[in-house]
Amino acid sequence: MDLTAHNLTLTYRDGDTSRTIIDDVSVGFDDSRASVLLGPSGSGKTSLLLLLSSLRRPTSGTVTFNGRPITETKTAESIRYEHFGFVFQQHFLIPYLSVLENVCMARRDRDLRRPALEILEWLGIRELATHKPYQLSGGERQRVAIARALVKRPSVIFADEPTASLDRDNAVNIYSVLRSFSHGCILIVATHDPSLLAGDEQVLTISRSRLVGRWGGTSVDRRA
Repeated sequence: MDLTAHNLTLTYRDGDTSRTIIDDVSVGFDDSRASVLLGPSGSGKTSLLLLLSSLRRPTSGTVTFNGRPITETKTAESIRYEHFGFVFQQHFLIPYLSVLENVCMARRDRDLRRPALEILEWLGIRELATHKPYQLSGGERQRVAIARALVKRPSVIFADEPTASLDRDNAVNIYSVLRSFSHGCILIVATHDPSLLAGDEQVLTISRSRLVGRWGGTSVDRRA
């Protein structure tokens, strides 16, 4: 299983001026290990994640999933629905639905109640299945968002700053949960915090819209 970016560029125009958000990035991901997009706020990592997931179309370049281009809108929508799971910094939970109902929204064409309850139990929040989002802590809401992303057993998990709003203990826990559940799928996490890293990830450093470094395994400099 692989996801590959080929010469991705994203440029915004404002009248006679233009701003390049992603500048000619080519990179590949597979399910052999987790991948981390590492960079400060404004570096372009969120925009790259959106391009990789087909939630945003590039100005130029392509993305392929298992060798299949996903630039076309209908193809992208189908692949996102069938194969991609998303965890964002904002939880995007529906406030009037219960925890269980929010998780089951991942696929409305299937009865997901049983697998949803199994994942909630694995995440340690099954007893909250009937609660509404406003009754949960920040860490609990993020676990619900993770459950929603994982319940359909996606081939690729995209996580954009999933720990940014959490305290240190919850941040480490959430990152560990994502890694534990990602065996056999592609996990791509965008973060500004190198201290979360376990040391065995593929780490892609982004600065000023460009991919400026790549490390793997224990060669990651956790002070960066």
